[in-house]
Amino acid sequence: MRTDPVSRRRGRIVIGRIGRRLVAAKRRESVLVFGPPGSGKTSAFAIPNILEWDGPAVVCSVTSEILRTTIGVRSSYGRMAWVYDPTASVGSVLRIGWNPIPQCVDFQKATRLAHHLVSLSDLMSVTQGDFWQSAASDLLGPLLHAAAIGGRNIEDVMGWLSDPRSSRAASANGTQTVAFGTPLAILDGAHEHDDQIAARTLRGATIGTAAETMLSFATTARVALKVFSTRAGIQSTRQQPAIDFDRLLDSSDTLYIVGTEDVQDELRPIFVGLIDALIIRVGERIQQERRADKPLLLLLDEAANSAPLTKLPQYAATLRSRDVQLVTIFQDYGQVVRRWGRDNARSILNNHVARVLLPGMADPDLLEIFSNLVGERQAVSTTISQGTYGPSTSETHRWERLAPVNELRTLPAGHAVLIHDNTLPAKVRLRPYYRQPQWRHLGGWLEPASGRPRRGQL
Repeated sequence: MRTDPVSRRRGRIVIGRIGRRLVAAKRRESVLVFGPPGSGKTSAFAIPNILEWDGPAVVCSVTSEILRTTIGVRSSYGRMAWVYDPTASVGSVLRIGWNPIPQCVDFQKATRLAHHLVSLSDLMSVTQGDFWQSAASDLLGPLLHAAAIGGRNIEDVMGWLSDPRSSRAASANGTQTVAFGTPLAILDGAHEHDDQIAARTLRGATIGTAAETMLSFATTARVALKVFSTRAGIQSTRQQPAIDFDRLLDSSDTLYIVGTEDVQDELRPIFVGLIDALIIRVGERIQQERRADKPLLLLLDEAANSAPLTKLPQYAATLRSRDVQLVTIFQDYGQVVRRWGRDNARSILNNHVARVLLPGMADPDLLEIFSNLVGERQAVSTTISQGTYGPSTSETHRWERLAPVNELRTLPAGHAVLIHDNTLPAKVRLRPYYRQPQWRHLGGWLEPASGRPRRGQL
């Protein structure tokens, strides 16, 4: 944790102020923020840091507030601001497309993408949800790979999944109708080792499987691609320009990944697949000794809903070495437990270097966690009693919380508690962007004479 002047905090995430000094995490240290609605997690944390970041940035959110407030600044001074919005939920912006098929030329990437797409579909309420996810993933991975090496598109994959037995493929006995005949023919006609593995995987997922069961597997895989069944979704795969990870990483441009909450279930797998593909590319560039001049800001707002990265527990610890500044924002700890499970939730909490608690939190588990992290102090109670031979004094030593749960729950508005690595905990003042002279013109929040913020028109 640093309290450095502005000239020495480039590439750092600013948490708030202690007195007049800014408090910032060290470069590329992962930052975890917990804040309920209205706590300032967007206006006093996410937006100010996005506005001040001088390198490339990827911002994922379930609302357009961050986009509308920051896009003007982020697209100035020769920089570009691109919006990936597969459902066309926001107005006139510079949209960019992303086609997941080309990366699937690598079967390992196709398998990884299929896993993300299927595992993040809402199947956990289904009996034996893990079984259906595994089977659908084994089916979808080879299909994505076949589409990539066969020059096909996402619509072809959707078509194969719609009627798996309608395709025809050549066999030793002539032409016969077989399950997924067209993608199998593509894979069989290729000669790379990965192509043959993909063909065997596809056959293993279909041969000996009852038609009704296989159709259920295909339906499950189609659910994972639901966002691409709409006109806007299909258009997003054809949109030009398309996302160029190398160009983004070598620039100071911004990629906004947005979508409305009502279609978040369909968007979530796609967003995770996109961000994961970007992280993979960052790792490939490091192996090629192509490090970017400036670190990448990856800010996940409402991370449990917008882009619940499967590997977030690991990324919180490792992205720093890949020149990625990770900022993860949640409403409460319960979201993390529900999405990743209790063990992984604890890893997410532990692996972020800086943890920030915003005011208004009512999650008892999280309040208890922060109270424990702040620590205890030894208190001394002195008792004076009157005895036969005069007064006597006794001392009682006990341990008490430095920040009891009730004090954390009633944290004043505009303040936050910071737990950073092995330094002492700190109480900081937040920096709402609408109170910063250089950002007041951006709108979104207006400050009336009373000094209390109210919602304004964007």
